Amino acid sequence: GKLLDSGHSIIFFPEGKHSLTNKMLPFKTGLGFIALYTKVKVIPVKITGIRGILDNGMIHRKNVTVTFGKALEFSNNSPQEVVNLIEKEIKKLE
Repeated sequence: GKLLDSGHSIIFFPEGKHSLTNKMLPFKTGLGFIALYTKVKVIPVKITGIRGILDNGMIHRKNVTVTFGKALEFSNNSPQEVVNLIEKEIKKLE
């Protein structure tokens, strides 16, 4: 919250860790709480091709694709509803 209050943007990885199978893991509800409490817009982002960039502490050059969705705003949702909506939007990104 302090970062947002000072004008910074933050990146939130809602799964909590990288998937080893390239399939999205369940999202943590913390994202929903943050979106509702701070009342900031949430921009869904999908990153593909990231697997293998960091291997045994070594960084390897590789092409990745970053896809941005439309900005979302929430007010009268539960934290879990917010997370579900964001997850749905990310799954639609190609």
